[in-house]
Amino acid sequence: GTMIKVFDYNKIKRILLERTGMGESGESYLVGDDFRMRSQSRFYPNKTPYTIAVKTKGVANAFKGINGRGVFEDYREAGGLFLCKRRTIKVAARHRHCL
Repeated sequence: GTMIKVFDYNKIKRILLERTGMGESGESYLVGDDFRMRSQSRFYPNKTPYTIAVKTKGVANAFKGINGRGVFEDYREAGGLFLCKRRTIKVAARHRHCL
């Protein structure tokens, strides 16, 4: 059988919107294993999240299980210091999402 856990998106959204210590350009977001955003971007509030590709070094590292920080471009092509932490959420047998 298959087990599906339903998360309250409003709770997840509150966590993602917390910006304490992130400065003006800080952002947390969910990314699927297809490198498409799964949560709303605070920089592109009118874009559908799935249309935003987030194939960055930080996301690739997170999917490889590499945690850490580095200086590289984000999905907006803005350079800066980024902290990468993998948090895998199994949504279905074949899909992973990273935070």
